[in-house]
Amino acid sequence: MYVLKHIPEDFVVEELASHDVKEEGRYLLLKVTKKNKNTEDVARELAKAFHVDRKAVGYAGAKDKKAVTTQYFTVKGKEKLKLPNLNIEYCGYVDEALSLGVLDGNTFTIVIRNMENEVLSLPRCVPNYFDEQRFSTNNARIGEALVRKEFKQAAGLIDEPAVKEHLTKSPTDFVGAIQKVPHTILKLYLHAFQSKLWNEVLARYIEDNAETISRLQYSQGTLVFPGINDNMENKSLPLPGFGNEPVDPAIQKYVEDVLAMNSLTPRDFVIKQLPNLSLEGENRDAFIDVKELELGALEDDDCFPGKKKCTLTFTLGKGSYATMLIKAITSFINAP
Repeated sequence: MYVLKHIPEDFVVEELASHDVKEEGRYLLLKVTKKNKNTEDVARELAKAFHVDRKAVGYAGAKDKKAVTTQYFTVKGKEKLKLPNLNIEYCGYVDEALSLGVLDGNTFTIVIRNMENEVLSLPRCVPNYFDEQRFSTNNARIGEALVRKEFKQAAGLIDEPAVKEHLTKSPTDFVGAIQKVPHTILKLYLHAFQSKLWNEVLARYIEDNAETISRLQYSQGTLVFPGINDNMENKSLPLPGFGNEPVDPAIQKYVEDVLAMNSLTPRDFVIKQLPNLSLEGENRDAFIDVKELELGALEDDDCFPGKKKCTLTFTLGKGSYATMLIKAITSFINAP
């Protein structure tokens, strides 16, 4: 069985972004290289070091923990600090704080270990599923509770000191407790649940239209992959939410079926109790646009004696998961 992320250096990510950097501005722009740290943990660490509220720290995308990743953060402040646990490059100042999605893409260098002598090739269609990093432990469950207006359950699942402190003082004010969570994090929860539903839509599309399929279990259910040589149309699939633009009726049927299976309607994604958190139904390509892919030659694996390793480098647009590319490449080789 193939092994990914055996060591952090096996998964190297660099964020690609264009920023309007100035000599003065409201926010410091930091380029941070981290290892074995969650993006949110780094945000909290920066907030503590700069003596600002967590809400004053922004980033454009969550990166893997077990990896070496380089990404941008904004901090509301002027002081430039050196932190022993983080490699920080101060880029200058920007007028707007970073928020989710404000990036161009990511470049990856990934090592696949514990191989035999397989020949790997890129499938013609790589599903653009959201992968495990999107969901963490409880993100989708919290997001689902928020969509269903089950605020007591959501507050109980959120592991934030401010939430627990608020409930100690006001044991029944669950909405107030949830509002103590940074807006960025609440969005992560909601997007996680929306992403789970979108994965179900894409799986139905592939299962109905691919000539050959392979299935893979993951934390939220089952992913379906088309065959290596299947050349499916790259449809734009709507993320379930309110206010969807009209799409191909066949695609809309997949969305409606997934919502019905989950006992939801588009109106459920309007959350009046939490301002500015309602989920609109944006569109997302069914398949990933992989650029600058290089498949390295098989080499002796220094971590697994007698086995081989292969190094891949490539670039993906924002929102696409490198781990999903690896799963697509290996899905039929690993299939029973």
